[in-house]
Amino acid sequence: EFGYVSGDSGEFDATMEWADQHGIGYLPWAWWVIDPSADAASKLYALVDGVDYHPSAPGGVKYHDHLAHLVVASPPSGGGGSVGGASFGDYIPVVPDRVLDTRADSRVGYSGAKPAPGQTIKLKVTAVGTSLVSDDAVAVVLNITGTDAGGTGFVTVWPCGSPQPTASNLNLRPGVTSPNLVISKIGPGGEVCLFTQASAHFIADINGYMPAGSSYTPLIPERLLETRADGQTGYVGAKPAPGATIELQVTGAGRAMVPSNARAAVLNVTGTNADAAGYATIWPCGTPRPATSNLNIAVGVTAPNLVIAQVGDGGKVCIYTQSSMDLIADLDGYIPDVSSYTPVLPERLLETRTAGQIGYTGGKPSAGTTIELAVTGVGGSKVPGSASAVVLNVTGVEASAAGYVTVWPCGSQQPNASNLNVAPAGITPNLVISQIGVNGKVCIYTQSSADIVAGINGYWR
Repeated sequence: EFGYVSGDSGEFDATMEWADQHGIGYLPWAWWVIDPSADAASKLYALVDGVDYHPSAPGGVKYHDHLAHLVVASPPSGGGGSVGGASFGDYIPVVPDRVLDTRADSRVGYSGAKPAPGQTIKLKVTAVGTSLVSDDAVAVVLNITGTDAGGTGFVTVWPCGSPQPTASNLNLRPGVTSPNLVISKIGPGGEVCLFTQASAHFIADINGYMPAGSSYTPLIPERLLETRADGQTGYVGAKPAPGATIELQVTGAGRAMVPSNARAAVLNVTGTNADAAGYATIWPCGTPRPATSNLNIAVGVTAPNLVIAQVGDGGKVCIYTQSSMDLIADLDGYIPDVSSYTPVLPERLLETRTAGQIGYTGGKPSAGTTIELAVTGVGGSKVPGSASAVVLNVTGVEASAAGYVTVWPCGSQQPNASNLNVAPAGITPNLVISQIGVNGKVCIYTQSSADIVAGINGYWR
């Protein structure tokens, strides 16, 4: 689909290599011809089906149209926005790329001893690895995993250069490997900071980023909900009972003052102090509660999960808890009405368990299995073929042994990254924002035998 007619062949080869690393060659392409000599206000900078501005490409963005007209583009002032009716991408997905591993035998982006209690790691996320996040990107999507914890504790991720917020992204326990997706604003020097309350090793994989000019609004994390008696926020009363539904105000609340027309809120939701094993579901108030879950909690466990929740009636999102538990929610950012992100009512696209299989037929996935899951044109959401990335809540259930799950765009090489860690007899969810691959599919690999469940929350064009 890439044609080559004129220009520097070395630059073109470098761009082709970059595009291949990002799986772009597998996306449907829309080609446009604009006179390169036109002024910046009227140029079109490489429209690629909604994922159109790639400032990380060598020398800027260089593509060819099928009419053999070379388009050489430089980033417009401000990075995003629209030119000639074409929008520059709000979100640029990449094949997952490992940028941090503190373990001695596989170190990446770190040097020194195992992170100690109270330590803060400064992680460079721009212009590193194969993702090559642009220096002017406003936010990065990271899957962060804590392992080999020396005690219980929490992890907070925030933009370096800002005060550490009173929020958390991850909870640690000895003997447990815990991941969580994080959408973090990027600080000065292209760095995000990771504070760990307990000693632990950390792994971080980049899944994508919001380029300069993206309509996504990242925030310093802010607590909007706390049901525990000591310091209740956004809630008054006793510990939520089994079957309780909390209506959480997200617009016009707190310091962020999310606008009333926001499409979705990015929330890190944590369950703790559960009286019995159960789940929590988050959805837009004013619509029926979906038959999906965002969070699974066991007694004695504190577990978070990132949620991109569509905003419902009155600027609220609803949180249902199956069992009695305390709930905490931190606001990390929001998606305004002008965004290319489309939230959908949560819907299950994959269920491998024998009773009620969806998007899959056969026995329980065995160790080393890769499932090719169609995400475009299926279910009630009917994600269009032009979509670039999909937001999925992926859950591993009743693994036969400890292991990991990796999600990536089909048609690309399986990356050295993970999205989820599973354990015997456990139920472990994690939010995934995956680039969409060949034939509208994402690939899901499980290292150990486990049932896999996936529900869609939205997609990026």
